[in-house]
Amino acid sequence: MVNKMIKEVNDSKSFLDICDKLKDVPDCKLKGSSFYSYMIAGLYNKNTFTYANYINDKLKGCAVLTLGKDITCELTLFVVFCWIDPHYRRLWRDYRKFIEGKARELEAKKISFVTSRNEGAIERQLGKYGYVKVYSVIEKEVV
Repeated sequence: MVNKMIKEVNDSKSFLDICDKLKDVPDCKLKGSSFYSYMIAGLYNKNTFTYANYINDKLKGCAVLTLGKDITCELTLFVVFCWIDPHYRRLWRDYRKFIEGKARELEAKKISFVTSRNEGAIERQLGKYGYVKVYSVIEKEVV
C-alpha cells in the first residue's frame, strides 16, 4: 500500500528536497539557501513548521507554515510554501484539509498565503472551500 501520510519533517534531506522543488514553481522568488535557513530557524523558533509526504522515498508534497499575527493582529497560519507533485493532484485536497486542521489545532483565526499566480485561478481552485481574496500586494522594485 502506498503511504500518503503528511508528517512533520526536521531533517536536512527533507529540507534539501523541498528547496529543490523551488525551481519547479514558476516565478518563485524564494532562494534555496535562505529558504533552507528559514526551515532550520523554524526548528528553534517553534512558529515555523515543515511538513512533507513521501511515496517510495520520493517527495510528493510539502508545506512550510508559519504561525504569527497578521496586520490586524489576528493569529494567522501563513502558508509560506506549498508544492504538490503534478502527478498526484489529489494531494491538494489532502494538504488543504491538513493545513485547515493545523490552523484549528494552533487556534489560528485564519489562513493566509501570498501568490504570484493569477488571482482568478486561485479563486476558482480555492473559492469553493471558503478562501477569498482580502488584500492585494502591490510592489515596485527599487534599483
